Amino acid sequence: MGPRTLALPGPLVRQFQRIASGGIAYEHEESALGVACVAAVIRAGDGPPVAAVSASGWIGRVDIRRIGPAVRTTALSISRGLPTP
Repeated sequence: MGPRTLALPGPLVRQFQRIASGGIAYEHEESALGVACVAAVIRAGDGPPVAAVSASGWIGRVDIRRIGPAVRTTALSISRGLPTP
């Protein structure tokens, strides 16, 4: 756990809702001090997640919001290449 880990149910549920609607998960210092991450899910067809793609970097050196769309595009491209169950 990092200094900004979401531990209360209310903020955690709101974060899950943002992730579900936007398709991208962002975290800032939830895993480690000074580190930010962005991730997107990989699915086989309309099924459940089978994997994820992520990128992380030091806050102040990497603009995680800027690379978020590229991470999502990468996940969608991989998803399209998977066989459907």
